[in-house]
Amino acid sequence: MLHKQVEQDLMDFAKAGRSVDEWGKFRENLIGLTDVTRSHFVKLVSELEKGLENALAEYDTGVEPMAMQVDDKGKGKRTRKGAT
Repeated sequence: MLHKQVEQDLMDFAKAGRSVDEWGKFRENLIGLTDVTRSHFVKLVSELEKGLENALAEYDTGVEPMAMQVDDKGKGKRTRKGAT
């Protein structure tokens, strides 16, 4: 998604014949977007490496994580942990 937005912004920038100063602002904005994207990706990978269960516990939202319970017939049912 980011690359499509950047491509569109770059095309708009090129068609408008902007100045060198405006190019600097465009470049700074692009660097900022890239940094934010990288930061979110690093956090996502880190949380996935810890395991979703641990991530949910760390960011406790007051909602119990879901668990799979299997009855004697082999049918699964998702329930909140600790729920009876």
